[in-house]
Amino acid sequence: MEKTVLVTGGNRGIGYETCKKFANLKGYHVILTSRNEEAGNEAIEKLKKETQSTEITYFQLDVTSDENVLKCKEFVVEKFGKLDILINNAGISFDWSLNFFEAEMENYLQTFDVNLFGVIRMTKAFVPLMIEKGYGRVVNVSSMAGQTEFLSTTKGISSYPLSKYSLNGLVRIVSNSIPEKVDVQVNNMHPGWCKTRLGTTKAPREPEVGARTILWLALQDSNFKSGGFYMDNKEFDW
Repeated sequence: MEKTVLVTGGNRGIGYETCKKFANLKGYHVILTSRNEEAGNEAIEKLKKETQSTEITYFQLDVTSDENVLKCKEFVVEKFGKLDILINNAGISFDWSLNFFEAEMENYLQTFDVNLFGVIRMTKAFVPLMIEKGYGRVVNVSSMAGQTEFLSTTKGISSYPLSKYSLNGLVRIVSNSIPEKVDVQVNNMHPGWCKTRLGTTKAPREPEVGARTILWLALQDSNFKSGGFYMDNKEFDW
């Protein structure tokens, strides 16, 4: 049976490369989502040309909107009846050059609304559906900036690392909330420093490389553990 995959922030960067990887696999239907509808539709057309896949659907999604997330769930249930794989990729960053005291409170609010609360909204919407169906994979795009060691040794940072540190804690909470013997896995990953709008052109990695661990986690069998943090297909501490 065909599996459905939903990617947030799928119109560019790591999100787009993730959609591309799934679109190139047989037996998967990709739901590409983005906050900007025009950019999303352009990405859909590009993806169809690059992969020759017809198993691609677009949905306009703002993960900071409770109403929009609910509409997304209703759309998925009505059209597909299930969601097998959720990739929480959407993320923002404002203030890498600002320390804790310099950053405006609005920066914290906006960053957490996307990077943490957006993931919570999507997880609360779709994981119960996965539990009901008995299968699901959730992969959250986090960052090594959310590691305790990074926060302890790096100066001049504020809301972004703090949001990712919270996301790394969230994956443990969600994983422990899933009933035993239900094949639903929730894991976080760090894509590495990639050439994206957030990562800038100075980054050494291409987005396609960052997307590899997402695919690896999403395709794990039922024996794989849930609640971990991974980079380059290997687990590491946070």
